Amino acid sequence: MDSPQARPEDCAGPWRWLVEVRRGEELHLAAAFLFHFCLLASYYVLRPVRDEIGAHHNEHLDALWTTVFFVMLVVAPLYAWLVTRWSRRVFLPAVYLFLIVNILAFRVILIPPAGKAEAAQWAEWAFYVWASVFSLFAVSVFWGFMADLFRQEQGRRLFGAIAAGGTLGALTGSGITTFLVKEIGRLDLLVVSAGFLALAMLCIPVLDRLARGRNEFENSSGATHAPAPSLKGRGRAARPGMGFLRSLVVVFGSPYLLMICGYILLYSLGNTFLYMVRSNLVEETIVNRDARTAFLARIDLLVQLGTMVVQGLVVARLMRTIGVGWTLSFLHIVNGAGFIVLGSMLAAMAGATGAAETILWTLVAFETAQRTARYALSKPSREVLYTILPREEKYASKTFIDTVVYRGSDVANAWFFSLVTKILAWPLSAASFVVAPVVLGGVVISLALGHRQARLAREEVSSTETGKPGLAA
Repeated sequence: MDSPQARPEDCAGPWRWLVEVRRGEELHLAAAFLFHFCLLASYYVLRPVRDEIGAHHNEHLDALWTTVFFVMLVVAPLYAWLVTRWSRRVFLPAVYLFLIVNILAFRVILIPPAGKAEAAQWAEWAFYVWASVFSLFAVSVFWGFMADLFRQEQGRRLFGAIAAGGTLGALTGSGITTFLVKEIGRLDLLVVSAGFLALAMLCIPVLDRLARGRNEFENSSGATHAPAPSLKGRGRAARPGMGFLRSLVVVFGSPYLLMICGYILLYSLGNTFLYMVRSNLVEETIVNRDARTAFLARIDLLVQLGTMVVQGLVVARLMRTIGVGWTLSFLHIVNGAGFIVLGSMLAAMAGATGAAETILWTLVAFETAQRTARYALSKPSREVLYTILPREEKYASKTFIDTVVYRGSDVANAWFFSLVTKILAWPLSAASFVVAPVVLGGVVISLALGHRQARLAREEVSSTETGKPGLAA
């Protein structure tokens, strides 16, 4: 059962001015904050290295993204199979340990062999695919863990702060890459990334132990609610998955989850087009690969600074004030407006001297705004959408949507980009004007999702009070 409405005296000390954390939740919040910090610091050391490879091989991006998708089709059912057989306290550390070993292996594999340019290219392509899979699975596993530990009411209050921990970690990782890449080179950054991921892994048993201890206290005291997170089960009873085929049944049998899939499709469309345009411009304007990596890391740094401000000051209050739906819609509004501005500049400056550099910095401003809305507003709001689902459906649907649906959307949108720019030979300005109204359609889906989530949350409360089951999502 969710905790009752907080009274001022229920809020914990100095935290109350930043986040509505209640007594008993402080250690859980701190451990989750640190976990997310280390996880995203690790990823944001890797990300500019991956994106530089994408810019260097931008003519193959559609094929690389297709490869990522098919790798996901193999990995997703394997993931679903493993989580039905291992308890969470074994499975989660095993996942992150496996990723650490992978990173250190790539540190060796990516060293270019003398006179073997083709082998070096294949190694870079393999790393690009692996890093893309890493970004989705590592983060999806984290948020699945959080959605399992925290109740729906707690998610509304605390997920913004937990997301801010990731933002601070991303800021740290981007800063490290920006300032160290020219000193130690791109490849040695992988060792730094592995170190952060090892620290993240150490937070898993701490969170599990804290939550199990609270659950045992509640069971022994007969409490019907408590302010701290509680696990819904332990050991093999806490298995977070139902199998890949069951995930398909759950997602396609739920109008609510299908709306989330529609949101992801339009979310991906904006992201994909912006990424493809940027990769082309970066490859054209910056020749040195370490300098290119540093430039991409600086974009990440700007994004994380903006995200940290918005998450720290806006997101939790915004969700409470205007609701989840409107908070989700901000990303689509930014995308629509950004593509209109970008298309106008591309059309106005076509062929002009120095146009590529000017447009590149305009695109940096657009990407900073877009990714700030994506990470600060869209991401925590999307996680709240899952908190009203039963636990088994939560894990099955979330993993499927965050991997197969997300990457499938990326592939479809990448080939759409190739279709309009390579086969139809449309200028980027025309493509931008076409994408703008489509992504604005995401506002409608966002508002529908917010309305549905609020209704399901009310039904969950009502069913808990009356003992009758609520409506299916």
